[in-house]
Amino acid sequence: MMLGRLNASHLSYRDSERGPSGPDTGYLGCGFIEDDQPGLVIDWITPGSPFDRVEFELNTGDRIVSINGMDVGGYGENPVGNWWRAMEGTTGVEIEIGVIDSESETTDVRWLRVTPVSYSEWWGYAYEEFLAENRRRVEELSGGRLGYMHIRRMYEEQVERFEQDLYTVGHGKDGIIIDVRWNSGGWTTDYLLTILNTQRHALTEPRDGGLGYPEDRTLIYTTDIPLVVLCNEYSYSNAEIFSHAIQTLGRGLLVGWPTAGGVISMGGTSLADGSYISLPRRGWWVIDPVTLEPIYNMEHNGAVPEVMVELTPPEIARNRDPQIDAAVETLMKQLGILP
Repeated sequence: MMLGRLNASHLSYRDSERGPSGPDTGYLGCGFIEDDQPGLVIDWITPGSPFDRVEFELNTGDRIVSINGMDVGGYGENPVGNWWRAMEGTTGVEIEIGVIDSESETTDVRWLRVTPVSYSEWWGYAYEEFLAENRRRVEELSGGRLGYMHIRRMYEEQVERFEQDLYTVGHGKDGIIIDVRWNSGGWTTDYLLTILNTQRHALTEPRDGGLGYPEDRTLIYTTDIPLVVLCNEYSYSNAEIFSHAIQTLGRGLLVGWPTAGGVISMGGTSLADGSYISLPRRGWWVIDPVTLEPIYNMEHNGAVPEVMVELTPPEIARNRDPQIDAAVETLMKQLGILP
């Protein structure tokens, strides 16, 4: 109650006594829908997941009627009510799945041996699908002129991936879209700004042609390629600092929805009874880049995009992303590709 009255981000309390962990639930890497027929109808399959194997020959519309020895989806004489119960304790364990093919003229069941993965492992596959779909969308909308990158978290391993993506996805493009939506934060904004905000002071001309300064003189890959940054209400902490910095330094425009407004550096300490409390220890202010005087506190003041576009649940359900559409349009207008 006390922490709630303080009304600040990055505050938390954890009791010394932890409750029992939930059941280990395996994931097949697909989604189901139910209709008036027995079985669970496959609605989608995540690329790279356990169900995404050529030899399984699974397709959307196929029906799963048995999981790990339990009948599901109203199939059989004694089907389990909640099919997730059949997935308990299956992570990393080979189980049997019963399938009725949608194109089969019979109701014969064929059996597959599948090894489910953990939720976090499945989420990794889903994230790569998210990246691939967004890159495809940006390539299509821009006619191949723009690249797309997403920063999942502001951690050091993501900086390494950012460098790789900047070279592989952004190389040869007229501009890039950097997406920090759903980024929970971290500490690497200035690492990224070092890559994106390096000022050139010379030009080299190699005798044999090819790349010259600064590619062979900087510690990390750098670029001055035009960009826009996508942010939303689920961009937190260091992702917000990054968004504010892009605006403050004039490096690019923000597109999307205002960020969460939760920006405080934090630490923490253990209390006498073994519990733990986080301790905000440093506030962050946006400054005037000329006078270096503070303008406003980032806490409770999210970064507000110049191009405001909301992403609503119905659009997500229809696999639409007007924020990416707006980011492509904004950057192509900046580049003079669109009027």
